[in-house]
Amino acid sequence: MFNKTTIKLPPRIEKWVMDMQDVDFELIYEPGKDEADPLDFLSRHPLPEKETDETEKIIKVIIANEHAVVLERLQEETLKDQQLQKLKQRILKGDWEQNKKDDDISPFYYMKQELYVAEGLIFRLNQIVIPSNLQQRVIRAAHSMGHLGMTKTKQMLHEKYWFPTMNSMVEKIIGQCYECQVATKQHKQQPLKMTVIPEKPWEVVSIDFGGPYPDGHYNLVAIDKRTRYPMVESLRTITGKQTIEKLRKIFSIHGTPSRVESDNGPPFNSGEFSEFAMEQDFKHHRVTPGHPRANGEAEVFMKLINKTEQIANLQNKDSATAIQEMLMGYRSTPHPATGISPYEALMNRPIRTKLGYIPRTITKNENLFEDINERDKQYKEKIKKYAENRNTQEHAFQIGDYVLLEQTKRDKWTTAYEPAFYIVYRINGSAIRARRVTDGREMCRDASKFKLADELVQNSIDIKTESGTQEDKENGPPARQAREGAEDKSNGPPARQAREGAEDKSNGPPARQAREGADWRERLLWKTRQKHHNEQRNNRNQENQLEVPADIPKRDRRAPQHFRDYVM
Repeated sequence: MFNKTTIKLPPRIEKWVMDMQDVDFELIYEPGKDEADPLDFLSRHPLPEKETDETEKIIKVIIANEHAVVLERLQEETLKDQQLQKLKQRILKGDWEQNKKDDDISPFYYMKQELYVAEGLIFRLNQIVIPSNLQQRVIRAAHSMGHLGMTKTKQMLHEKYWFPTMNSMVEKIIGQCYECQVATKQHKQQPLKMTVIPEKPWEVVSIDFGGPYPDGHYNLVAIDKRTRYPMVESLRTITGKQTIEKLRKIFSIHGTPSRVESDNGPPFNSGEFSEFAMEQDFKHHRVTPGHPRANGEAEVFMKLINKTEQIANLQNKDSATAIQEMLMGYRSTPHPATGISPYEALMNRPIRTKLGYIPRTITKNENLFEDINERDKQYKEKIKKYAENRNTQEHAFQIGDYVLLEQTKRDKWTTAYEPAFYIVYRINGSAIRARRVTDGREMCRDASKFKLADELVQNSIDIKTESGTQEDKENGPPARQAREGAEDKSNGPPARQAREGAEDKSNGPPARQAREGADWRERLLWKTRQKHHNEQRNNRNQENQLEVPADIPKRDRRAPQHFRDYVM
């Protein structure tokens, strides 16, 4: 204690060290448990100091300088806090053993040797013990200084303040910080939903577009989800008419599949494509918007297409020729998911390439069907094992939850999540449908694109309620009766005319601009609270029939000319 210069000591012990710096002494410990030895009693009940003590002044100056901003407020609240007043008595009297089971004293029992009283405050070493009434305010004040994370906020507070369960309260308050939750992206992912391999070749086909490439062309990819057999068609535009012509060509070679899977981009979301699906008698399934992993086969093969386009450009070759050569090699190479080549899995015979070698005796595999199913299952299990990590977690959203939606980054100021609350109204596996509180816009995204915000909404309501406590007191029965008594006088013709004359001024452009410049988050939360109780009464199992709020302006929209082939 005396030889360690970096050790942090309570001011009471620090005073002893400073007073004894010029003294050559030998320290001998006396237990003080003997009734004849009153040393223990005297050490805990010192006589009041009558002489001028320079050391005590130095300690007081340090306390005042380090905590000058909130020192007076802390002293006032400490006097009002019943728990700290009981703690103060225990520190002064030293009767910890008799009161250690007290619920107010037990949190402080194990650090009793570090507690002391100075300047009307209770300290633990050099940290002020915060009264319960100021604990949340101190944490919010510290967190508002840059909105640092949990670890740095704890370090900032531990430099000067302490109270029991401070760490857990810091984690709770930062977890409910609206700005931090909007600006911080979570890294949780949904577990992979591995699909079952189709029973027949060319039964389920995935399609997607690649491009546009610098010369203006696109690549339409169609890949069989059982055999992994790809087809690629080049086209100059992605209108519904051009896309349907290329698909007719592909279907004329291998037949019409039972199911076609695609993303939600044009022209797959057009009415013309829906009519084509009805005409060809196949089911068109569109995956969850903004979640390309759901159309994995086509997306993965698109990487190989892009690589082939880049190499063809480097070699000054025709991209269409390069793609056909790549398709020849891809179709004749055993796929890691099935163990055989896509061509052999689809055509049930090997293909001859420019390598020129075909075995004279071809052994037919009678268990080819079962082998493909088993290998595909093992392949997908392996992918699932390597793709999932500690951040992979099944979502726990429920209908009626408030959520934040991840948004596309537009510039450096774009936050990770859209600064508006959504309400979940439909859940289909990992596909979540939610409606925006402010204008009723509906969105469908994967669960990994949403972040739960129930605590944010509830915390904002609690803060608003806490700040309105004083207003409730002013609205009590006596105050309300007094106002109601004065209301009759204030509603007379002269007073009403005066108010109506002033109303025009208060609604003028300057006043209206001042009101509209208020905190945008308060306006957002006001709309959230306004609809909070109404959402609880809705039938959550029939949220498809949710109507757009009545306050949304009704406007007739005309589709742009470049969307003339599609149904908006």
